[in-house]
This record gives sequence, structure tokens and C-alpha cells, in this order.
Amino acid sequence: MKNKVLAITLFTILITNGRGYAIGGESVSISNGTNHSSDVTNHSNERNMFLNNIPKEEINQFVLNGTEITLVPSNVSITGMIINNRGIFYGDTLTKAASGTKYSYSRFGILVPENSDMLGFSQGELTTLDDMPVSNTDVKYIGDFVNYDAGLQEFTRGDMDINVNFYNKTLTIDQSSEQLNKTMKGDITGNTFTFDSGKGKGQFYGSQAAEMGGVHKDHNTVTSFGAKKQ
Repeated sequence: MKNKVLAITLFTILITNGRGYAIGGESVSISNGTNHSSDVTNHSNERNMFLNNIPKEEINQFVLNGTEITLVPSNVSITGMIINNRGIFYGDTLTKAASGTKYSYSRFGILVPENSDMLGFSQGELTTLDDMPVSNTDVKYIGDFVNYDAGLQEFTRGDMDINVNFYNKTLTIDQSSEQLNKTMKGDITGNTFTFDSGKGKGQFYGSQAAEMGGVHKDHNTVTSFGAKKQ
């Protein structure tokens, strides 16, 4: 039997209460595929914020309490983001947001298990310490964020614009959306970073820190993000 492929022009797939909404302008392909197993390590001590170091071949899997979760269905290729808010997507009823194939070395998102705490995660193939850049120039990263408000039970998403100086080991994060505009400062330690007075943390991924991602928690809101070097 021939594989059937459905191509849709989308940036974000949003499913809420069983209904699907399409937002934006990148392509989504739906075809047959395979799964990869994953052993997640290096969890953060914060129960709502997880940073994981795993091979890039396994970034589409997340292990939660011993159960492996597939972030994006294996037969779906999405460059943007899937947001499932109490809906059903390819048989998956877990409330979650997950980044797609736009990022080569990492995945990020938010999981909201039923009757359990929400959690934000960023995971991928960590840049080795000897491969971290050291130049005394500002390096720009452009990406996306998603957050979840536990009180409102709503996801929102927006854009990330990050300037990094690897020599000074500093970074500035500009977060923007229709609902939010915020600037946060941070510091780099090795291949990781913290920002917003310790409320957020993250990691660099891939060759020469090609990508970065992180998580942030403030009161009832968890945020997860990823960005690519320009």
C-alpha cells in the first residue's frame, strides 16, 4: 500500500476541546514514520522545569514518571508548533505544546498531565564545553516561546529575540507577543545559562551552540522556548 502524504500550510496547529485551528504560514506534512526511544537525563531540580541532554535522534521523546511520551506524532512532520489544549490529536489527549522540526538539535514545550503539575521542558544534544563559542561579539538568536497559565488553562505563544555575548558570558532575552513584551538578562556558565534572577534556565545545543532553549516559571505560568543562531 502506498503511503499517503497530506501537505498543509501551517505554522501552528492548535487543538482545543476537540477542535483544530491553524495559525500562520509554514508547511505541515503528514506521512508514515517511526518512533525513537529515549532515556532522559539531567533533569532540573525544579519540578516544573526540566532540562534534558539527549541525542538529537531522540529529541521527539520525553520520559515522564517512567512513561515515554511522543511529543509530535511520528507520522507528522511539523516545522512550527503543536498546541493541544484538552483536545485529541492523532489519538493523543495529553494537554501539551511541543515544537516541531524547525529545530535540528532540540525540542521544547509544555506538558500538562491530568491531575498533575504542569511542566516546561527544553531538551536536546548539548553543546560540548570545548565547542562553545568564545568570540567577543553579540550573537543573535531568533526563535519562539510558548507559555501556559494554570489559572486560565490557556496557552499563548510568541517570538524570542536573544543577544548572546559568549566572551562576557551574558545574554539579553526579548520576549514578545500580543499579550506580552518582556526583556530579561542572564548569565552563561559553561554550556548552560540562567536568567531573570534565577526564574529561568537553559542550555545550548548542537555544533558551536547552533541552538539554545530554556524554561521559566513565574507564579502560575510556565514558559518554554527555543531559538536558532542567525
